[in-house]
Amino acid sequence: DTDFDKNEDEVRDNFGLDMVYQIIRLACDNIQYPMRRVLDVSGHSNFPLNNGLPWHLYSVLKGLKVFGNTLTTLEESKLCMSYILELEVAGHWHWAIYVAHFLPNINDRYVPLSIFLTLTS
Repeated sequence: DTDFDKNEDEVRDNFGLDMVYQIIRLACDNIQYPMRRVLDVSGHSNFPLNNGLPWHLYSVLKGLKVFGNTLTTLEESKLCMSYILELEVAGHWHWAIYVAHFLPNINDRYVPLSIFLTLTS
């Protein structure tokens, strides 16, 4: 970890951070401040499986091209798959199919979509 990460962890432990703080940090220093910090679930929720807000926020920021700082393909896939699983478990498989269309690698889209189609037919 860098000194930056250690200081950030101390602030988080002492004051708690929220999504707005993370977005402001990204806006102020989008070259050095990693997007994954903004999308970290612990920055806005006590529930570690709550991936809805990070996925929607990332989709908006990426679509608007507000920040050049984005996730790697692997990180983006992990975020999408986590949200797909969350939606499927909640019984919202039709929304999970929608989110699956945003997986960055087109080959990765085939597996969840074929599973959903098999389950619903």
